[in-house]
Amino acid sequence: MRLIAIILAIIVLLTPVKSAVIKGNVYSWELEKIKAVVEINTTPIQRVVAENGSYEFNVPLGVYEIRAYSDGLECNETVVIKKDGVYVIDLILFPNIDELYDEYNFTELNFSLTTEKSESNFFPLLLTLLSIVVVLGVTTTYIVRRKKTKREESLPEDLATILEILKKMGGRATQKELREKLGWSEAKLSLALTDLERRGKIEKYRKGRGNIIFLKR
Repeated sequence: MRLIAIILAIIVLLTPVKSAVIKGNVYSWELEKIKAVVEINTTPIQRVVAENGSYEFNVPLGVYEIRAYSDGLECNETVVIKKDGVYVIDLILFPNIDELYDEYNFTELNFSLTTEKSESNFFPLLLTLLSIVVVLGVTTTYIVRRKKTKREESLPEDLATILEILKKMGGRATQKELREKLGWSEAKLSLALTDLERRGKIEKYRKGRGNIIFLKR
C-alpha cells in the first residue's frame, strides 16, 4: 500500500498543471500608455507595477478579476481562462467617480439663484459639468468600440499561424497541404479549421475525399 501511495504521489507531481498567460497594455482614458499598478486575485494575489505600460501574469485555469490603478484612474476586468494559451487583455483606466465627487463636493454646492452672484457662479459650473459629461460619453463610446474590435481581431497563436500560411499560399490550400506544413495531427487541424470557420475567417469546400480551405477577404 505504501508503494502504491508513493507511485500515485509521483504521478501527481509529474502531471503538468494547465496554465495560461494573461498580458496586455495599460492605457489612460486618453488612450496613452501609462505606468500603473496591476493586480489579479489569484492565490496568492499577484501584483506588478507596469513601468512601461505593459503587464503579464501566469495563472491556472479559472475566473479572475484584474484591477489596475494609477493617480485617480482605475479599471476592473473579469477574465475567464478555460484553456491554456496566451490571453491579451488591454486595460483602459478611467477617473474614479467617487474621488471626483469628493473633489467637487457636490453636496455642499449652493445653487441658489436669489442673487446675481449665485447666478454668475451657477451657469459656468453647469456648462463645465455638461462639457465633461459629453466628452466622457464620446470618449467612452470610442474606446469601447476600439477595444471590442481589437479583441475580435486577436486570435490564439495556432489559429493565427493557419491564417498566415493561407495568405502566403495565395488565400487557398487543401487541408492536406496545411497539415504537411504545420505537422499537426488530422484531429487537431480539423478542430482549428472548425474554430476559424466559426469565427468567419475561412470557408471550407468539399472536393473529392478532401477539403479546400479559402481565406475569407
